[in-house]
Amino acid sequence: MRRAAGPIDKRVVAQRTFTKTAQGRRYDNGLALRKGVVVNGGWQAKYFRKGHMHFPFYRPTFVRGRCFISPFGFYFGVCVPYIDVSVCSIFPPAVTFIDVPIYQGNQCTGYQNADDGNMINDPNLDQEEPGLNNALDELTETFQGGNIDGLVSLINPNMKIAIFERGQYQYSMSADDFTDMTRDAIQSTQTVSFNIQYLHQRTPGVFCVSGQNVYKDPTGATRVVYVSYVLQDIGGLWTLTQVGTSPDVVQNL
Repeated sequence: MRRAAGPIDKRVVAQRTFTKTAQGRRYDNGLALRKGVVVNGGWQAKYFRKGHMHFPFYRPTFVRGRCFISPFGFYFGVCVPYIDVSVCSIFPPAVTFIDVPIYQGNQCTGYQNADDGNMINDPNLDQEEPGLNNALDELTETFQGGNIDGLVSLINPNMKIAIFERGQYQYSMSADDFTDMTRDAIQSTQTVSFNIQYLHQRTPGVFCVSGQNVYKDPTGATRVVYVSYVLQDIGGLWTLTQVGTSPDVVQNL
């Protein structure tokens, strides 16, 4: 079990301050999030049981050349599986830092513990990498606690986030769009647990953190999405730059 982190950096706290506008939230770090809209009575109602959503470019069915699998598409039956190609750009990062999942047939067995060592319980982490423990807590607050402000603290609104699925790069999307989609996902998903299991340093100032997001599908069965995030020290703030998701069992969307 990872120990509790220390106080949150004052700059991070400032990032969480937002102003409500007619269009939505505008945070002090420049991130602009859309105002929620009421869903219609069609296919949207299946995925947005609370009756509203923030990201407007979901697509319920796949049309080749016009859709991509959503970053949350592997939450089967819970999150909308596809998004419009117009909000995606193909701009692969120079280096892939996420953990790549291991599959036996269609079954994911998780991530291999890399030879570079797992630093998840390193007692010297706070001294060697100030603020990184807090960044891990921000991820947990977002996906376990359902608080989007945790993710906002890790977002640079001027950078795109690279999306990986089953270990393969798919596309990049704006920080605003990814954050709005995350808002919808954490509201729609019945999370059982969010467990961070691995922390690897990839290069100075770049870390990969991976684990499991356990949720319940529409039938009440417990499922797992294996998640991997890259946190990079940019200007003294830990910033999310790459996101990877992999389903426990590969199936048609």
